Amino acid sequence: GGRVLAGFGVEELAETVAGLLGDVATLQRMRIAGREHVVREHSHDRFRPLLAEALRAVDAV
Repeated sequence: GGRVLAGFGVEELAETVAGLLGDVATLQRMRIAGREHVVREHSHDRFRPLLAEALRAVDAV
């Protein structure tokens, strides 16, 4: 649900940002989806078992 730019050009970035600022509904959907992604993928509940697994793997070496 986001936007992918062709490169790192200032003009393309500015046009994309201006377009989003002009489309409040899309911008709001993107903000909500982004927040949901961060909460889901970077929560403590998700991080703890991943860290434990990584530490076990290091300990086994």
